[in-house]
Amino acid sequence: MSKPSYDLVVIGAGPGGSAAAIRASQLGLKTAIVERDRIGGTCLNRGCIPTKAMAHVAHLFRDLSDCGRFGIDVSPARIDFDSMKAYCERTISQLTQGLAQSLEAAGVALVEGEAKLLEDRTVRIERGDEGCELSAKNIILATGSIPSIPPIPGIDLPGVLTSDQFLAKRLRPQRLLMIGGGVIGVEIAELYAALGGSVTILEARPRLLPGMDRDIARSLQTVFKNRGIKIHPSALVESIEQRRGSLLCRYSIRGEEHIEEADTILCAVGRKPNTEGLFEGVHPEMLDNGTLAINETSQTSLPGIYAIGDLTAGSQLAHRAQAQGIAVAEAIAGNAHTDPMPKNDAVPSCVYTDPEIAAVGITEEEAKTLSLPIVISKRSIFSNPRSVITQSERGIVKLIANAESGQLLGAHIMAPHAAEMIGGSSAAIANHLTVSQLTRTIYPHPTFSETLGEAIKDIAGKIN
Repeated sequence: MSKPSYDLVVIGAGPGGSAAAIRASQLGLKTAIVERDRIGGTCLNRGCIPTKAMAHVAHLFRDLSDCGRFGIDVSPARIDFDSMKAYCERTISQLTQGLAQSLEAAGVALVEGEAKLLEDRTVRIERGDEGCELSAKNIILATGSIPSIPPIPGIDLPGVLTSDQFLAKRLRPQRLLMIGGGVIGVEIAELYAALGGSVTILEARPRLLPGMDRDIARSLQTVFKNRGIKIHPSALVESIEQRRGSLLCRYSIRGEEHIEEADTILCAVGRKPNTEGLFEGVHPEMLDNGTLAINETSQTSLPGIYAIGDLTAGSQLAHRAQAQGIAVAEAIAGNAHTDPMPKNDAVPSCVYTDPEIAAVGITEEEAKTLSLPIVISKRSIFSNPRSVITQSERGIVKLIANAESGQLLGAHIMAPHAAEMIGGSSAAIANHLTVSQLTRTIYPHPTFSETLGEAIKDIAGKIN
């Protein structure tokens, strides 16, 4: 087999891998990227993008169905599910083509096939009966993650789907049972309910979104209940069986057994690193959770081999993977002034429900666990002028600051366009700004962001 040589080979053309390859090539490194499926990875093809596209349709449908209160009569609004699916597929195709053009414009060699990491920084590419080997001075592993499948009897029955499988199907309103109330679970549950489906969520922990701030999670739970979404926290799923064309899920809450009937069950209990079949003859150090151990430059225990994104410990977010990938490319190219690893406390998390949720930094619970001296400000969006104009539902802005230094430690927002509002707080935390410094920011009127400005002034007053 031929063995071309590169300065950098990236395995995986998802958000992190593609960003790393493009930046490395721009910096003058001879770069190849290997992908066994469609470029863009899970995020573009089966995760973030199709979910948000469907959520956009679902939220438009809800607005149309409820626009009578604004003096607009378009009843009866209805969904053409085939057209909606075609719209989602066009969106994915447009972004995939754009990414392919970006890789080509940057001069990145795209190699299709299954990649295996061998000794001596060699990558073997297998595609059918053909194949080749690439050698590289540096290699970035960016193979992402796959859905975790819990050992529940009946989890492999027809109609029990992972999020990847669910998003590939043509959506129809029916009875959906969601196992897992994390980010993936609540996003799909909310959009599905908006499209007319009946939704039940089973969450093993005491509340939805267990990784996010408690006040934000409780507010979302209230919104969901008002919309008819059934929520069962502290629910332990015991088995799934098929009966008379339906799926029966047996679960217990504090020892009391329950049965829920559904047409489709979606298992969304998390994702795990996608490393199966990736290594041959090499054994990088791994952590107990299956992620690869890396140092401050994202290098694994194997010299010249780096790992980014969902293969590493931290939030499983596309923008974190992109930031890691670009930083690693900069470091490999010798740009020592760059920070090779984005700080986890400055990586924003967003939940694309309606209303949106966005957060960055630590939660109140985490601050108390760390015994940090803190002050907190909580402001409702209820009286916000933009909120009144749009007749928005429940919302909250919650800020956490160090009571001694005044430094902003966490920002948690539940409001329309929260994902667009969180960037300033992320910049503040990344640059260690104090809330006193942030009071100099002027927010335009009328906007939802004014509530964020009010919270900043409120918390600054508690420190001064």
